[in-house]
Amino acid sequence: MRIVIQPPAEEAISLATAKTHLRIEDGELDSGGEALLLAAIEAVRQMAEHELIRPLLPQTCMVRADSLTAQLRLWNDVTSVTKVEYRDGNGEEQQFPLDRCSIRDAGTLVLRGDLPKDATGVRVTFACGAWAEPAAVPRSVVQWMLLQLGTLSQVRQSVTYGQTFAVPGPFVGRLLDPFRLVEI
Repeated sequence: MRIVIQPPAEEAISLATAKTHLRIEDGELDSGGEALLLAAIEAVRQMAEHELIRPLLPQTCMVRADSLTAQLRLWNDVTSVTKVEYRDGNGEEQQFPLDRCSIRDAGTLVLRGDLPKDATGVRVTFACGAWAEPAAVPRSVVQWMLLQLGTLSQVRQSVTYGQTFAVPGPFVGRLLDPFRLVEI
């Protein structure tokens, strides 16, 4: 299971861009409204990451595993591994040497040499991100996120009085297709 330890320092959509897209005038939102909008911006980034199966911007994540194996799938666009921790047979916390670790295909941790057979409670901390900064995120991905943000802003519930609302369909989804990864 992947856990985000430190989310991106900046989002691909700034608060100012979101307000412009949603036609919100300066001073129109109080601090509570801005907090909700910032949460929605984070949510649409997470939606894009889920759809694309990749982290958009630099962030720190952790993957847990039951035992140490020669290969462990982390995520996509992994840039570095910062820590590989485990409990030995005595329940003591240990660290696997990083000089015996490498990343294959920007997503799989490869451990070289003898592995402790009794290692449990494995935690791998790593940095990842497809694009180094918000300005580098492709415009079609940002546009998809803005469309999702607009939908979240305008349709605040998925069902009301027997009517169901859906997020825009296939046309909108095609904006992400060039950047989508496929897990096999």
